[in-house]
Amino acid sequence: MLLHEFMSAHRDEILSACELELRERRAQQTEGLDDQIARFFDEMIHAIQRDQGVRESYSPLPAGSATAARIGEERQRAGISVNQVPVVFAAISQAVAKTGEKYDLTLSAEEYKLLNGCLDAGVATSIEKFWSRETDSKNQMLTESFGFIAHELRNALGNAHMAFRLLRAGGLDLHGKTAEILARNLSRMEALVAQGLGTIQLQVGVEPVLTPVNVAAALSTLVASAIPERGVELALEADEPVWVAADELLLSSAVSNLVHNAVKFSPASGTVRVRVIAEPDAARIEVEDQCGGLQAEPHEIFKPYVKQREGNSTGTGLGLSIAKRAVEAMHCDLSVANRPGHGCTFIARFPLCASPDSPS
Repeated sequence: MLLHEFMSAHRDEILSACELELRERRAQQTEGLDDQIARFFDEMIHAIQRDQGVRESYSPLPAGSATAARIGEERQRAGISVNQVPVVFAAISQAVAKTGEKYDLTLSAEEYKLLNGCLDAGVATSIEKFWSRETDSKNQMLTESFGFIAHELRNALGNAHMAFRLLRAGGLDLHGKTAEILARNLSRMEALVAQGLGTIQLQVGVEPVLTPVNVAAALSTLVASAIPERGVELALEADEPVWVAADELLLSSAVSNLVHNAVKFSPASGTVRVRVIAEPDAARIEVEDQCGGLQAEPHEIFKPYVKQREGNSTGTGLGLSIAKRAVEAMHCDLSVANRPGHGCTFIARFPLCASPDSPS
């Protein structure tokens, strides 16, 4: 029996064996792949038929495969690592081999070569699409993130410029409200620059350098530089002194994104609380909002473009994703506690360390 005849006659059995193979390999999130695997398998049959003289048979293989590209695209969209992409095609190969062994199938050298050529093309096409989508996604995230930072910088710069003009005109108290507006907006610009640098550091994959950071002082500066919207109040509750091992740029970027997110989703005249709590071997940083509770699943909100609450049209849905990446880059963890009807609390834990002035 020719290979394409065998694959056609035992199609359902081979696809069932492939599904079992994926389960045994513990492949991640294979839901929805069955139809695509079946379409790719049919493309293989048609490619082998064409090679073996069935003229009316058409297949894009072994040159490439739009079906394989979709497999790579959906693997990337599902958050699967790239080394899991070839597992799908390895399972197809194993299923054909095991079913063939069961029925004493013998392949010619040409059939073996063509079968592997189709599988190799599937792997190559799917990985190429995976990386293409990965690059597009990262570029989009970077563009939108810096678009937000540029917008906020422009607002802070405009406010600072206006305050400076009033001060330069004379007659105003240098310790008065106008000077305070200038100082807050300059601090805001400094924080936004730090946030931008932290985003770049994450994007290029620079390994963070962890040094002793006075977390209470760092967050005090960050909260002071924030410009609350709609009368939302920021309250800092910090144990002093608390030193943690962290990258100060990434720490500021993470908490800045969490605070901005909390202010955005809290109601007008609400309160966002930022806490630093010393534990026996760690410092817990909490950002508590009054958003009313999560509508998305807690594990979903850290993904790009997933928003904390439905129906909110502001923002890009990137802040929590960037905060999560920043905290994890420092080998720490960021989680969320949902309080339905009230709000939620984002919690990051950092290992305590001695201050630089402590005797060694």
